[in-house]
Amino acid sequence: CELEDILARKEHPYKSVTLPHTTWPEYQIISAFYGSHCAQRTSVLYINHIDEGLWVLKHWNASEIAQRAYIMHPVFQTDDDFRDAWERLNLEGNQDDLIHKVDPKVIYL
Repeated sequence: CELEDILARKEHPYKSVTLPHTTWPEYQIISAFYGSHCAQRTSVLYINHIDEGLWVLKHWNASEIAQRAYIMHPVFQTDDDFRDAWERLNLEGNQDDLIHKVDPKVIYL
């Protein structure tokens, strides 16, 4: 999601940690969906909200499938979001392959 590049440009101190969920296709899809977009009011990266929510779900011992579904929820919030995400991700080439790696149970949830 280019987070390290953004933090380096802003000269913000950080530590980079690779967590297992960052390799999941759902996380790669939402990272591409959000890109480097930030919330207007707080300037917090949208992907940060996903990371914080995942922390809560892990703290509550949520199943992996629930965590994966949470990651994908912004894509499915509205019909317009889904259509826009699908079109945008298809335009980015290899993202199309990622959607086929998502467990259908994730989408059902």
